[in-house]
Amino acid sequence: MNHPLFTSNQTPIYLDAQPLGQGGEGNVYEVLIENQWSSLVAKIYHSQELEKEQRNKLEGLPTREAKIKYLVNYQSYLPSDAPVMFPEELLYNEQGQFVGFLMRKAMGEIDLSSLSTLNISPNLSLTWHQLYDRTHVLGIARRAKLCQKIAEVFEQVHQGGEFVLVDIKPENIRVGLNGEVALIDMDSMQIIHNDAVRFPAEKLTPEYCPPEYQRLNFKKDLIPQSWDHFALGIIFYKVLLGLHPYTGSCLPPYEGLTTNAQKIAQGLFPNGAQKDKFSIIPHPHDGFKAMPTDLQQLFLRCFEQGHQQPEVRPNATEWKNAFAQIPEENYLDLIPQIPSVQVASIGNGAGYQIDSYTQAMATQQAAPPKKESRVALFGFLAAAMLILTYLGALFNNIAGVDPVAEADFAYYKQHVPGDFEWAGNVVEGRRLVLNYSKYGYLNSKGEIVVPLQFENAGDFKEGYAWVKQKGKYGFINIDGKMVITPQFDGAGFFFKGLAQVLIKTKRGTKVFLIDRDGKAVTNRYDYIGDFFKGRAIVRDGKNLGYINRSGQEVIDLKYDTAQNFDENGEALVGFEEKKYYINRNGQYTRDFTKIVNQNEPHTDY
Repeated sequence: MNHPLFTSNQTPIYLDAQPLGQGGEGNVYEVLIENQWSSLVAKIYHSQELEKEQRNKLEGLPTREAKIKYLVNYQSYLPSDAPVMFPEELLYNEQGQFVGFLMRKAMGEIDLSSLSTLNISPNLSLTWHQLYDRTHVLGIARRAKLCQKIAEVFEQVHQGGEFVLVDIKPENIRVGLNGEVALIDMDSMQIIHNDAVRFPAEKLTPEYCPPEYQRLNFKKDLIPQSWDHFALGIIFYKVLLGLHPYTGSCLPPYEGLTTNAQKIAQGLFPNGAQKDKFSIIPHPHDGFKAMPTDLQQLFLRCFEQGHQQPEVRPNATEWKNAFAQIPEENYLDLIPQIPSVQVASIGNGAGYQIDSYTQAMATQQAAPPKKESRVALFGFLAAAMLILTYLGALFNNIAGVDPVAEADFAYYKQHVPGDFEWAGNVVEGRRLVLNYSKYGYLNSKGEIVVPLQFENAGDFKEGYAWVKQKGKYGFINIDGKMVITPQFDGAGFFFKGLAQVLIKTKRGTKVFLIDRDGKAVTNRYDYIGDFFKGRAIVRDGKNLGYINRSGQEVIDLKYDTAQNFDENGEALVGFEEKKYYINRNGQYTRDFTKIVNQNEPHTDY
């Protein structure tokens, strides 16, 4: 950001130009200036949110500014080191208008969504896969410990009775490798004072909301903490089993209920009293019956009895105590007893780094995780489990699911009963299925329309799906016709008419973009990024430059470092130990200036 912002006492604050994170309400930026605020980050609201702020002021409605002031001043009962990212200081622009706030930076490396799907994301390091592997009892026990820590944090937030988070979801919970957790987006919560709504919640996510979401107005009505209790149950279920507790396909008259929010409204929990209303209950739900009895009872109170009686849902303290009291060996039955489809990566075990949709690469097929001997697990639990956790992760390919599915359909991937070992969600009218190591596709009626003949395959995107045949990758259309002959060593899905493919050459592995006819539209590079403002970073050797959507090198490959173009159409580049900004034509626009203190600007040459 070019201009300083100011705290309530007029201290100037300079922020990095590139956001650390982006959200629906605003972006989060690093603080550059070295003073008492330098250990914090800033959340700056989007313009549409600030326009709404002005309307609320004119109409006499509660404003974000007043809410943030309240949160800054009213945290007395929370420990100072509580992992809850409350606002610390308000921020204003040069005209004195409220624009955002400062808060502590959450220390967790990832958000909880990376551990809430059937397979751990291939983008995470080997250590993450080792520590949280569901095929080993210690991995499941660590997941339970993680749930306990989350419950402990919510217990702290809820203890005063004033705060209801409302929009609880895995994306708002940061997780560190050692199991530490932190809550973010605290400015969106509801604040209660004297049994009345002082400040309403700002947003919610329907698939984490309880049934009363259908009748309560979260912007006006008082939302009780039992709302949060329901969302906690969903999150814990996903961390332990890898899917949403309401995932499944229903029989008439409920066959039209396709979203989890719709099934929540009807109380259709596949492990509850209405399980006979389902035509398909994905196999991961079987893990519910294998859970320790105490956890089963808490989930039933949350989803079954709690459907009509919100007050009986277990609170954070009850969840915390249950997870704390269950010994590790009680999780043995939760080890999955079904195959898990995984896609490996070329190169080392760390996996191919996925940076965008166009970079989502399919490569070779990995073997499903092996079932562990129950005798060995019991006989050598103290010592052997630690070895199995690490060696099992090394000898079984733990690269994770196809990153395309991970990104788009992680919540809905299903292991279905019947003639198939595995089946995905219906995407563009086709369901990917696996049997006897061959892939094919069903239509939405469950009929085979593309025979099971491929060594590997992906979901359809823009009418095409990548498939592997005789060791090479190509593309088929929805009728199963091969429209791009298998010739590549890796392939990603189509996005806006382009797909990234990979080939092995004497110079190493190269990537390039192809069109829907299979024709190359770019040169071969070591790296191709995603498009921002019509430009994508490419790398050949150590040199970086930019291409346009037609594949032309519109900015020469001469830079040592390069960043994506921002919303102003500028990109920060490095050349011969100098840093400066360029426009979309590659022309110099300004120097890169880093503020080291409020009085002495320093140009980074």
